[in-house]
Order: sequence, then C-alpha cells, then structure tokens
Amino acid sequence: MLHEPSLASDQLRHTLLRTLDTTSCPRVTIGLPVKATWERTRHATLQLRTLVDEAKDTMDRYGLSPDDPAALFAPATALLEETDFWASPAEGVLFLLAPEGPEASVVQRLPFSPPSFVAVDTRYHVRPIWSYLEPDLRFYVLALSAGGVQLYRASRYTMESVPLPDVPTSLEEALQYDAPIRSVRYHTKTSPGAGGDPSRRAAIYYGHEDAGDRAYVKEGLLRFFRTLDNGVRDVLSEDATPSPLVLAGAESLRGLYRKVNQYNDLQNDDIDAALHHGADRDWDTTALHERGWALVAPQARAPYRQALDRFRTAPDRSAANVGSVLLAALDGRVDTLFAPNTTAAWGQYAPDRYTVEVHPHREPGDTELLNAAVTHTLQTGGTVYVDGPEALPEGAPIAALLRY
Repeated sequence: MLHEPSLASDQLRHTLLRTLDTTSCPRVTIGLPVKATWERTRHATLQLRTLVDEAKDTMDRYGLSPDDPAALFAPATALLEETDFWASPAEGVLFLLAPEGPEASVVQRLPFSPPSFVAVDTRYHVRPIWSYLEPDLRFYVLALSAGGVQLYRASRYTMESVPLPDVPTSLEEALQYDAPIRSVRYHTKTSPGAGGDPSRRAAIYYGHEDAGDRAYVKEGLLRFFRTLDNGVRDVLSEDATPSPLVLAGAESLRGLYRKVNQYNDLQNDDIDAALHHGADRDWDTTALHERGWALVAPQARAPYRQALDRFRTAPDRSAANVGSVLLAALDGRVDTLFAPNTTAAWGQYAPDRYTVEVHPHREPGDTELLNAAVTHTLQTGGTVYVDGPEALPEGAPIAALLRY
C-alpha cells in the first residue's frame, strides 16, 4: 500500500494519473477533510467510518461486492485506531482502495481540504479532487530584510526555502572587506511610518557618519542587490519556463532591488509587509505563501480564461453534451475539458461500438460518465478544469474544446 505524507501538487497529480489505467471493479475512492479541532482524531475517524459504511452500502445495492470486502477496506479501517496518523499535518486524506488488496491501494494525505465524498465505480474518481490541482503555478518569493534575504520556491499549496549558492545573503557578508561602508550600519527597525503601517519604515544609518556615508551605504546596497539579482536569476533560469518572482519586505529595500533587477518576470505587485519575527531571517512563511499566491493566482487562472474564450469563438471545435464529449475524449480529441464538481451522470458506454447511454438514475453495471470523460482526457494529454456547474460555458452539463 502506498502510504505517503502530504505531497506538492505536481507529485499528487502524478499519483492520480498513474491510477487511471486501472478499471477492474469495484474501485473505491474516499475523500475526507480533516478539521483542525481539539477532537481532530475522533472527528476524522467517525467521518471515515461513515464513508466506509456508505461505500459498503453502495456495493451491496449495485451488486459490486468483492470476494474479500475486509481486504478491500483494510487500508481505511486500519486507520480507525491509529491516532498517530491523524496527528500528522494534513488538510485532508484521499483513499484509493483496490480490489486486488491493500498492497495495490493508496492512502494519501492532502495539502488541501477536499469535499467529503465516496465513490464506488470501475475506476477511481479523480474529478472531485482535480479542481484543487488545476490551475497551479510555480512562483518564487524573494524576502528582503536588513538582516538578510531568503528565496522561496512555492506553488498553490507548498513553499520551501531555496539555497543561493555563492551569493552573499546579507549586507555585512557582502561588504565584509569594505571598511568605508562597514563604518556606517544600516537597518529598518524604526517606528511605523505613515498611517501606522509597520511595513513602511524609514532607513536609519548609525555609527560614525561622515559626509557621503549615506551615499556609500546606498551604493553598497545596490552592489549587494546586483550580486543577489545575479544569483537569483541563476536559480530561476533552471526552470523550463519562466516563473513569477514576488518581492517581500520593507518598501525601501524593495525599491532599491527594483533598480538593479534584470529578471523579466518580476511581478509589479509586492508583499508590502515585514513578515518576520525576531531575527530578520525568521520569516512568517505561512503569511508569505498566502499573500504570494493571492498575487499570482490570476496569472495561474489565465490559461483557463483563454481556453474558455477559444471554446466560445470556435463552435466547430466544441462539444457540450455528455455523449459527444465522452466519445471525443475516447478518441483523444479533447484539448480542454470543463467538468462540473458536483453533478453526476450515470450510464454505460461501449468504445468499440462508439455508443453512450445516459440513465436518469444509477443502474447496475453503470459507470459515472463525467468522471470517465475526465479520465480519458487526462490519459490523452488534455487539460481538465473542474468547477461549479454555474461556471461551465453556456450552462452545459459538461463542455470540451476539441483538438480537431
């Protein structure tokens, strides 16, 4: 059984994609949000027990019971008594339970809180989870303070510090051999500026200030930031495509860094706050991540808006009903799929006969057709966006922009 800690979005996406080829029945998908309450373990295990019972009831109702139900649900029921599992940091848990037994199943902590759901079908249900994975975007935050700087690599749910090899990360380190500038120290730990904003602080110079000391210090900072900019660009150039870079810290430092910056994807908007506690390098990474993602999220959503525009302006390359979309997905013709996150369509389809049959209610032998369309689109390299039904184009139950 694959039993992993919470993963970054790209790793979780990979975990889901490699389960798409498995279609033997019954496959059980359970999504479980984990609430941060003082009764965290008790609340989670009660909810899990309810979802397992619901899955068993579904199997009995539609004649899907496996040869060994206990083995099928073992990865989930084992956690009903395992308090250490629920104490680990996670916003949710995903169970992919396989009829082949526990060794073929996946239990995955999630960096987001999914809806509470259970599905028993011929394939795992990735549709309820996919809206949390797409869109995503890699971005960087460069946190500046008088005491030092730190570069962070981030995505929608994760943030990690990134080393800057052979680059000084503080002014003192950069100027350790520069006596004229080291004679005047620089910091931004002054009283809050206009309006009481703690991020707007004047620069203070102290020590043996001679004529021209301020110019020395400013030039020293600019030299330091030029070196830092070179190091940051070296790190970011390793990405296959340019990633947004967001500045954080006091306004005076951000302004000086912008004077020397040569990275084309430095964002216009900054995190205008001093989000560090105590030591200048002890940054509040949770706040940095939240504010950084808020700034780049519209950019992450841009491909979705562009695909929606193409769908609306190319009726000859669009499909907007369950049957036509699923058949196009089977042929590998779906470039972008827009699927709802709540509604379901049960029925049967026969790829060899090129037929789709939609039923008003689930019947024995049925599969969930919207999830099948999502699965086949992902298997053939298409992009999938899952959103509320009201966000789908033209009010369609499902919609697709076709490759041809």
